[in-house]
Amino acid sequence: MPVGGRRAPAAQAPAELEPLAARLGAATAGAPAATPAAQQTRVMVSSQTKGARASLDGAAAHQLDDGPLIAEVKPGKHSLRVSAQGYFDEVQELNAVEGGLVPRDVTLRERPARVTVSGVDAAEVSVDGRPVGTTPLAAPLELSPGHHFIAVTRTGKRPFSQELELRRGEARTVQATLDVTGQRVVSFAFLGAGALSAAAGVVLTVLTLGEQSDAQAILDKRERSNISPAEQADYDGHVSRRDGFRAGAITAFGAGSVLAAVGLTLFAFDHPSAAAPTAPPRRDDQPQPPSRPGEGTMDMAAVPVWSPGFAGGVLRGSF
Repeated sequence: MPVGGRRAPAAQAPAELEPLAARLGAATAGAPAATPAAQQTRVMVSSQTKGARASLDGAAAHQLDDGPLIAEVKPGKHSLRVSAQGYFDEVQELNAVEGGLVPRDVTLRERPARVTVSGVDAAEVSVDGRPVGTTPLAAPLELSPGHHFIAVTRTGKRPFSQELELRRGEARTVQATLDVTGQRVVSFAFLGAGALSAAAGVVLTVLTLGEQSDAQAILDKRERSNISPAEQADYDGHVSRRDGFRAGAITAFGAGSVLAAVGLTLFAFDHPSAAAPTAPPRRDDQPQPPSRPGEGTMDMAAVPVWSPGFAGGVLRGSF
């Protein structure tokens, strides 16, 4: 049986608490139950592009290098713009669902470098060994950032080439200058010599015809009547000079033909080309490729070996 000086108050406490509990239960019976806090509707934007900035619904741009853009938004459609220097802007539409998180990782396209080639017409332009057009080009060349080899060639001209290191969105002008090739000069010399030989042949042919005409006149007179010894001597002289001029004309025409053929051959096959470098020069600021595990290192290990009747070790090494 419970004993103690405070037995009576302890016995009265339950009787006093029961009516109070009943009143509290009646007061809270009609109150609505507590509801959990509403979930936030958010957008998270990130990009692997260095220097990218993101703007949501025209707000101030956020630098994504500092971390992704996380913003609380209202449910519905939102406009996102991501930009970076040297890249095309990317504009997207986001549809935010109430209480959800909309993640978006945006990849930007690089702006090409624009190269204008000027200084010569009717010349072939090639980039990294691939033909791209004939000058004047209708529009500047759009090239990816990095190292490129530009070559400008034209028949009979020394090739022009230039190596370029281009940045994103850069505009560059290449002023090409083409000099006449030595082969073209030689071909003109042969063609000129051939033309002179042909002209000499024409002159000798005219002289041949003149001597032939004089000799034929004496021959016709001899057929009608006798001719004097002096006329016979003139006839022999005309025939001799005719034969000499004819031989010279044949030689001149032959030499002219050979010289012209050589000149035309040199002219026709005068197509110089610019050889692209085998590999672009490495810049000092380019990162070095990471070494493979174990590459250029030495590893040594000692492993003990024991068996009945034998005790020793094995030394292993890799280089």
